[in-house]
Amino acid sequence: MLFRSDLSLAEARLREISDEIFREQRELERFVSREREIEQDQNRLIAFIEGASRELRQMDSELDSLRRSQSGLERELNEARREERSYRTVVERQTAKVAALKRDYDQLAQIVQSHESTVAQLKTQISSIEQTISRLESQIRQASQSISNKEEKLKDYQTLQRTIISDIR
Repeated sequence: MLFRSDLSLAEARLREISDEIFREQRELERFVSREREIEQDQNRLIAFIEGASRELRQMDSELDSLRRSQSGLERELNEARREERSYRTVVERQTAKVAALKRDYDQLAQIVQSHESTVAQLKTQISSIEQTISRLESQIRQASQSISNKEEKLKDYQTLQRTIISDIR
């Protein structure tokens, strides 16, 4: 009679352990799924950063080129103004040239301002994305640690289950 009672208790305990193992496995599967999602998000963000970085480098190159063009146009504008003072006889022709150069200069200045604003926005976005990546990496580390802990606990439960089963036999 006592043996049946012990056997019933052992079977009940075994069911409890089996239920706990099942719950732990489900939780482990949720952690693994979340880790995959985080990793996919991180990969998308990295791809976005790489694209934004390429675009930023291209814009920096364009900006440098525009600045060189702007400097050249500034030199030409100054030369045209000197010529205007020196050659009063050709005032009309020189005035038109200066006006055209000024328009080009203003257009380039607007383009430079626009690119500088875009570059600043991209840098802000990159900074935000880097912070997000850092946060996601931290979450991945935490999830990995939790998974390791759960796997250890699962191994302990499986060992206990085998011990109980062998004790029952």
